[in-house]
Amino acid sequence: MERQIQVFFSNRVECLYSNFKEQLFSARTSPFTKRRVIVPSPAMKTWLMMQMADDSELGIAAGIKVSYLEPTLHEILQTLSANPEQIPKECSHLELALRIEAEIREVVQSKQELWGPLITYLQCLKGGKEPLNQKSERRLIALADKLALLFQQYGKFGAVMLRRWKLTEEGGWQAELWRRVLGETYPESFEWRSEDTEVHVFAMSYLSQQQHRILTSFSETHQVNYYLLSPCQLFWSDILSDREGQKLQKYWSRQGTSENQQFALEEYLYDRNPLLANFGRLGREMALQVEESGAITHEDYKNVHETNSLTLLEGVQSDMLLLRNPNSEKKIDLSKDDSFQVHVASSRMREVQILYDTILRIIERRAKDDDPICPEDFVVMAPDIMEYEPYIRAVFNDKESQLNCQIMDLHMLSQNSLIQGFFHLISLSFGRWDAASLLQLLEYPAFRKKHGITSDDVSRIRGWVQAADVRWGEDIQHREELLRKHHGSCSLVDKSSAGTWKQGMERLLAGMAMIIPHEEAENPELKVIPLPLIETTETELFGKWFSLMHSLREDLQLLSDGSRMSLREWSGYLNCLLEAYFEDTFDENNQQVVDLLHSFHFEKDLGGENCTFATIKYHLEAATKKQRACYRESHLHVVRFCSLLPMRAVPAKGIVLMGMEEGNFPRVDSDNSLNMLKEASNVDYCPTQADFDRYLFLETLLSARQYFIVTYTGYSKEDNKAQPPSLLVTELCSYLDKGYTIDGQAPSEYCRKHHPFQPYDKTLFTEDSPIKSYSKANFLAAKAFYNPLKLQQHSFIPNFGMNRERKTEQVEPLQLWQLALMARNPIEAYFNLTLGIYLEKEETRLVKTDEEFLLSALDRAILRKPALKRSLDHVLHRAEKEGRLPLGPFKNYGVKKLQSEVEEISDNLIQLGVGVDELIEIEFSDLFEEAKQTDSGSWQLPPLEVSVKGKPVKIVGSLKEVSTEGLIAFSKDDRKDVLKTWPMYLIYNCLVLKHQLPLKRSLLFAKSGKEKESFFSDPFHLLENYLEYYFHALENISPLIPEWTSDLLENDVHTFDKKIRQTLSGDSRHFYNEYMKWIVKGSNLPDAENILESWKHVAEKLFGELFQQWYPKKETKVTRR
Repeated sequence: MERQIQVFFSNRVECLYSNFKEQLFSARTSPFTKRRVIVPSPAMKTWLMMQMADDSELGIAAGIKVSYLEPTLHEILQTLSANPEQIPKECSHLELALRIEAEIREVVQSKQELWGPLITYLQCLKGGKEPLNQKSERRLIALADKLALLFQQYGKFGAVMLRRWKLTEEGGWQAELWRRVLGETYPESFEWRSEDTEVHVFAMSYLSQQQHRILTSFSETHQVNYYLLSPCQLFWSDILSDREGQKLQKYWSRQGTSENQQFALEEYLYDRNPLLANFGRLGREMALQVEESGAITHEDYKNVHETNSLTLLEGVQSDMLLLRNPNSEKKIDLSKDDSFQVHVASSRMREVQILYDTILRIIERRAKDDDPICPEDFVVMAPDIMEYEPYIRAVFNDKESQLNCQIMDLHMLSQNSLIQGFFHLISLSFGRWDAASLLQLLEYPAFRKKHGITSDDVSRIRGWVQAADVRWGEDIQHREELLRKHHGSCSLVDKSSAGTWKQGMERLLAGMAMIIPHEEAENPELKVIPLPLIETTETELFGKWFSLMHSLREDLQLLSDGSRMSLREWSGYLNCLLEAYFEDTFDENNQQVVDLLHSFHFEKDLGGENCTFATIKYHLEAATKKQRACYRESHLHVVRFCSLLPMRAVPAKGIVLMGMEEGNFPRVDSDNSLNMLKEASNVDYCPTQADFDRYLFLETLLSARQYFIVTYTGYSKEDNKAQPPSLLVTELCSYLDKGYTIDGQAPSEYCRKHHPFQPYDKTLFTEDSPIKSYSKANFLAAKAFYNPLKLQQHSFIPNFGMNRERKTEQVEPLQLWQLALMARNPIEAYFNLTLGIYLEKEETRLVKTDEEFLLSALDRAILRKPALKRSLDHVLHRAEKEGRLPLGPFKNYGVKKLQSEVEEISDNLIQLGVGVDELIEIEFSDLFEEAKQTDSGSWQLPPLEVSVKGKPVKIVGSLKEVSTEGLIAFSKDDRKDVLKTWPMYLIYNCLVLKHQLPLKRSLLFAKSGKEKESFFSDPFHLLENYLEYYFHALENISPLIPEWTSDLLENDVHTFDKKIRQTLSGDSRHFYNEYMKWIVKGSNLPDAENILESWKHVAEKLFGELFQQWYPKKETKVTRR
């Protein structure tokens, strides 16, 4: 008697398991029967095996092999087919992609019209034997990968089309490529060898018609059972979705049917359950296949409403089971139901916090039930769980968390630092060999451990690289190679080696080996400017790093030079790289990398030529993305998190769907114009991603036993505008509103909870709050936030008042640079000298990887001063050797601008009566006991002693730019610049008067060419005032920054407040006081009135006379008519 497939239908996976258990060890089987069980996903495999392990009735269950659909079908075809030679050979996605790539490389060399689209796409219009450029290579590899995926789809859903391709020459270039690479199809009928084997297909949502035909044929000689999850016990395969119904109505309307007929058709089409119609196409197509195959069916449906009081969730499940149409029946009124919930959050972090509180609330409410709910009874799914991972860890791993979590479906690359380090290593061969990427390699623990490098060593190496100004490229030749590889026949405009690793290493080595005087460093014949940074104790580290850099360059060269090897050879070479550069820890992380590399270690011939590493890298990255990792896999009593994957509807008491906002779910297939299934006729139904997602949503709704919870972010993270939920959630809520009410309310209103933006909102902590929060930290934050007596917002500097007197004595001599710092930026002086805090500038933390286009104002100022005393060419030569000049035409522009500035300053100094070779220096320190003039004309003086409030203060330092005409300031003649120079000018005057130096007491502004003569006879009194201010400003942070002082002296609160807001609003591009910006970040702006009250008299005492004498106000003339 001919056998047939046995199909068991149920709306409960637990019922399917009972049928499965009975059939698995039925009377027809023997101890030697091979039982092949096909499951849809790892999650269902784990659930099924756990059920079998816990089932006491099974006892010892042997002879069972649980696997997935495609490998099981192929194994059956290869081992049990009577004609195995008719079965197409197994070909993995990787093998197929490599074969396609090899074939395309061959055909694009021809000029046949058939391959025109390929040649055009790959930009190989020249033909011939020229190799593809890098862009064409990337396109070819990606194209081969997409075609491999399409050819596999054709095998599943386009059997008729492939047979036509095989027998004819139609189909274009894709068909010809398929004939060359594969050219084989499954036979239309199968013959099987007899063997005691059974196949059990458990909880599959859908099988392609080709797969179903194979199993149907196999069932004629062997036992084949389907166990299918079906939401409806009635005949439902002929119902249509809204879109399908509208399409059918339009068709008959165009055919000219009467209005009565159209009305009857509309009544027939829409007399169905909308959820099954719109979400269930995948299930309908599977049911239709079963019906057409004549399989023997068994039903084991369970209606929970028959025994329990109805909840909203059970009502929906019962509606689908009985094919109820809510539009044609009276609404069912329920009371106080929370089985279905929709939570709207303001952000993803809040979404996870809300989920945590919701689960705790349910557990607390059901704690005293006969069957209480535990954390492990909840399954939480999201379209991509990776997007939620950091938030889940932050909430569920918090020290006060009462729930533990397990996160599945994480990308292996994100969880395995060894894989991250290995991929970073091989990516270096395709990069520019830039400093940041190479230093990043030192951050991976396995790499550091292998080479004996500590974190302190990494900091030292980073400092050397930054000081040597290494940017990218090993040397000039390497830069040329990279440019040709990425941009064709282009070549470098500037052949300077500045910024290359070779130049940086040579400078560091020269600094270790010799010390060259500063004057000799500007010698044009000197090829390398030594950089004496490396101490004797650090030579071993430098040697290790130097050797490592060279070995990396040599070992990675093979990956990027176009070398071709077999998969076996590439696998072996990559294993060698892994062993050479990363510590073998013999743990799970290391084994994952080894397994990944061995997956490319094929022993059979692929029938194509060897491939470059670019191909291997592409498929290696793709394979890594498919690998999944699990966080806390061994933990049992946990809330389980995973991604929404097709055929994953595992039953649970509570199912939560996160990330259900519009556009996020259902997901949409990327449009692929290459897909021939869209245009071909007589092809099988091919589910789209939207079909899988809609049915997955329906299955999760069916698998939830007590709670079905939906959460989504109600505001877009891009523009913060409100965003609606997923269309599936909207359809479900609309369905519930048509069929149910809860305490007289529409379910969409009753079940939807809009949560506050902040987790410390007071509504979350009231006694009767329906959205109660369980966070103690947020409760304390709420108490503090809503406390009417709470303190004002914290500010690092609450005010600029003068609250403290100086208590310490000045023991050490006062350095001139300290006074200069106070004049330039009193905020920075307070941080550095009083608090010992130094804010690191962002540019000092970043490792530069690109050349500078322009000389910055700071760089020009650094080069400008020595260029006044020495030859500009010599200064530029040294700067170029040090890599401080831009390259190419940008260098010419920067040099010209620098030259014009030097000439302008030189002309201004000559106009002021100062020759650039006449500049001298005044040095005053404890080293000198009396005034003395050196041979070069400079002065060496004892320290300057000043009395401040009867206490002596000794000042030491050096005034670098002095002439017989006065003190030179390399700045403009304005109020802001003169304030920065004021204490130095006062000290200069004191020194001139005290030691009767033959120097004028003027202040010369080199940038403007103007001269200011002293307006005072007693500079000591003014200096004493300034020192008194200096000591006060060390105890009381001073707001007298040069940008504000002039406006402060106007004594107008509104004007001064406007100035403060202009400089600190964030819009001012020319306010460079990072310390001031730092202290007001996250707090209120300084109080203008408070500053005026506390500091107006100080500013008046210090600078009032200065501004009156040098910058008097212009009188406004009023003209009367």
